[in-house]
Amino acid sequence: MSATDHIDFGRAPFEFIPGDRYYTIQLAGDLDLDSAREFDKRLSKKIPEIKNHLLLDLTHCKGMHPQWFRILMGLVSHCRNSQKKLRCFGMSDRLRFYLAENGMDSTLQNFQSKELAIADL
Repeated sequence: MSATDHIDFGRAPFEFIPGDRYYTIQLAGDLDLDSAREFDKRLSKKIPEIKNHLLLDLTHCKGMHPQWFRILMGLVSHCRNSQKKLRCFGMSDRLRFYLAENGMDSTLQNFQSKELAIADL
């Protein structure tokens, strides 16, 4: 991993990044139940800000507690209700396998790069 690849989100393994055309949420590390609860609290405050399409950056995400998928399904619902798109990119094979095993792979479609995800918005 090069210096430019290193992401240090401090105490929280997630970051909310507003943008003009899309809103990005970056997730990193091994996401446990406690981080899911914290993310859900922060997300509830951020949801009103998310007025654009949503990009979910999973490039540095190593794994997720199942509670995270409930939260992500809530994001999918929010985007659908707002007539916006949610696109994931950088998902590991492990996460893709888990999504497929639980029938969520078509709901949380993964793109190989941020550029490809943006192009599909």
